[in-house]
Amino acid sequence: RGLVAQNVALAVKVPNAPRRGNKVIIPSKAELRAILAAAGSSENLMAQAMVELLIYTGLRASEVRGLAWRSVDLRNGKVRVESRADARGAHGAPKSVAGVRVVPIPSGLVITLREWKLACPHHADDLVFPSPKGRVLSHDVMGKKYLKPIMIAAGVTKPGKDEDKAATKYTAHVFRHAAASLWIEQ
Repeated sequence: RGLVAQNVALAVKVPNAPRRGNKVIIPSKAELRAILAAAGSSENLMAQAMVELLIYTGLRASEVRGLAWRSVDLRNGKVRVESRADARGAHGAPKSVAGVRVVPIPSGLVITLREWKLACPHHADDLVFPSPKGRVLSHDVMGKKYLKPIMIAAGVTKPGKDEDKAATKYTAHVFRHAAASLWIEQ
């Protein structure tokens, strides 16, 4: 509009903010083997299937929580990621456009998922990992009831707080990084 004769902000330099994110520490191969062994010897078939799916596919926790049986192709060994469940349990599209994908699964996981499908309670949403009430499993329950016992059995822990003697060393999200690292290595 010609109201300002010069750009007074031209000499201002905005510094780049340093990246302060914590470096992701992924489980070692020995820890992954121990976790998978503990999952395989677990009496909780749902926990076994969940841990194996997280490690072998690199799915986000929200994608695992929102995964329906119609998206699992056991005959061809593939999982179609086409939805996720948010913190409130609402179903929606994956986090990004690239989040819609088909992920191959190994034959051992196919066997575990077949066994779990036979034992899985039927419910309206047809979720692979439902809550006891047939709803979307909360992220908190997923960690405490299913992942934590497997990691404690595997000895993959760190000192806990308060009355918790041991806490899980890794979260569900770390398995996403572990899967990507293993794929890159291959």
